[in-house]
Amino acid sequence: MRGFDFPPGTPVRLEWSPGITASAAPTLPGPDGRFAAQLLILPKDETGPRTITASGAGFSPVTARFLVVDPAIAPPGMVGRR
Repeated sequence: MRGFDFPPGTPVRLEWSPGITASAAPTLPGPDGRFAAQLLILPKDETGPRTITASGAGFSPVTARFLVVDPAIAPPGMVGRR
C-alpha cells in the first residue's frame, strides 16, 4: 500500500473490511507526505475484494479498494501449517 499527500510525521493507521485486520503499528509518512506499508493477509482469511481505510489525526479517513487472491504458486520447500 502506498499513500501520498498525508500530513508528514502523522501516524497513519490502516484497517480493511471485510476480513481479518492483522494488528500493525501505524506507518509514518515522510517529510514529503508519502508512505509505503505492507499488508499482512492472514492464511485463514477469505479471498475477494476489500476496502482499506487510512485514518489518523489531522485528515479525514481515506479509502481504497484492493483484491485478495490465492497465491499462484508457493516457494520451493514451503510447508503449510495451520
